[in-house]
Amino acid sequence: MAESFKALGTAVLNPTDTQVYVVPAATMVIVRMIVITSSADSQHVSFTANSAALGAVPFIGGFDLNTGEWAEWDGSLTLLAAGTVLGKATTAAKVTAALYGLEIS
Repeated sequence: MAESFKALGTAVLNPTDTQVYVVPAATMVIVRMIVITSSADSQHVSFTANSAALGAVPFIGGFDLNTGEWAEWDGSLTLLAAGTVLGKATTAAKVTAALYGLEIS
């Protein structure tokens, strides 16, 4: 069993669900941190975890960011292979999300 703490994925968010990370086959992941930055005012941001067992589950409710602001989520979100983390923001290409965590394969 291999464990690797690393940057899992980065994405520029859109007004519709944007895939930030997909758990690789034969792997489990524990997402530990998400860093969100904004380059525009009045950006409403939210995140959803999607798994085969539970479907889409919001895990970071909506919050607002303005130009130059950032937010950090520190927690523990466990997903199995093919699970996804999705994010969205008010305006396309104005908010960036970076995920960090532990991949176990």
